Amino acid sequence: MHVAVGAIEILPVKGSTEETMTHLPSAHPIIEQLASTVVGKYLSDDQIHKIVDASQILEIQPGQFLFREGQSNPYVYVMLDGQIDLVMQVRTRGSQRILSLGPGDLVAWSAILGSGTMTCSALCIRHARFIAIDARLVSDRMQSDHEFGYQFMRLLSMALAQRLTATRLQLLHLFAPASPQST
Repeated sequence: MHVAVGAIEILPVKGSTEETMTHLPSAHPIIEQLASTVVGKYLSDDQIHKIVDASQILEIQPGQFLFREGQSNPYVYVMLDGQIDLVMQVRTRGSQRILSLGPGDLVAWSAILGSGTMTCSALCIRHARFIAIDARLVSDRMQSDHEFGYQFMRLLSMALAQRLTATRLQLLHLFAPASPQST
């Protein structure tokens, strides 16, 4: 089965080191990594297993896009390793980096909150591994298990609050008065 995610064609893992995505078995050691991220702060072990059962591992290389601005994306990602930059196209300035994200960060939460249309692009800077969580399946579980839904929305709310704080700090830096240069 081939799945298209952004500019990446995802193939089942067969021992290769190419960008890959594969379903996780319930006892996969990645569960511990997921539990040690922000996800583990909000979700119980049982709730984490509900995510893992609807998840796949994804790896991308520097220079590849996880997704592109304006594209539809069916996954929300938890970054395990690496670094990505969120970039936007600005008509008068071209491609502009908005934020760098690293291990533990949630990426593409728009997929859970609504349309799944990405408002920016995610460019890999350092080899990155993610848990790609099927947003539709998680959304269905949120509706059928309200405790899970509540805890997952708390997790998304914290990610959103952190992103807003980072944006505010960047705006403060952007619009700070220029320091006088010494002559």
